[in-house]
Amino acid sequence: MGKDGVYLKHEISRFHLRCKERATEFLIRTRNDGSSAAGDIRNLVHRGRRAEAEANRQALAPIIDAVLTCARQNIALRGHRDDGRLDEQEPPTNDGNFRSLLRLMMRHGNGVLRHHLKTSARNATYVSKTTQNMVLDSALAVIQNYIRAEVTDRFFSVLADETTDRAGREQLAIIFRYATQEEGRWCVREDPVRIVDLLREIKKGEEETEGEVRMMEKISVKQS
Repeated sequence: MGKDGVYLKHEISRFHLRCKERATEFLIRTRNDGSSAAGDIRNLVHRGRRAEAEANRQALAPIIDAVLTCARQNIALRGHRDDGRLDEQEPPTNDGNFRSLLRLMMRHGNGVLRHHLKTSARNATYVSKTTQNMVLDSALAVIQNYIRAEVTDRFFSVLADETTDRAGREQLAIIFRYATQEEGRWCVREDPVRIVDLLREIKKGEEETEGEVRMMEKISVKQS
């Protein structure tokens, strides 16, 4: 052994001291006696997740705001192309109102949005058409729930109005007409709750009918 022995050399080596320090720190962080709650690894992970969630909320807020602004103003979100990286520079071709609004926010000082779009992976920017549609679907659900709460336990009527859009497709608007009180006075409201693509529904119905017919044919063949 001795002062020049293998064990003594290992005990005073930089590698051993560093491992000992890390082991002691780990034991302190994982104690359950409450004396080191601030350093508990579970609390550190929880704080890290909470900070990440808050950062994601701050990044999503302007994105959601841009989607809802386009919807409120009744303007299209997407242009001819709306994929690829998004920064403050205007592209050579128009890529839509949604991305233009985000550029406007970045140019006027939204550092959180700028940092998010610059550092996020391509599949985690939350500006794709899929995310846009998810935001619109969520907004639709909120509005429908509000209208549903307004017409509950009241007399109401359902209106259906068919029209043709710019693409020549027939669209059916479903509207709730009901009476409600606003500022102490009764008034009649008409709120659209859904727009149905008639051609798509007809094709869907035809496919379902064909499926049922084929199933009945198979049953008939088996029985015969």
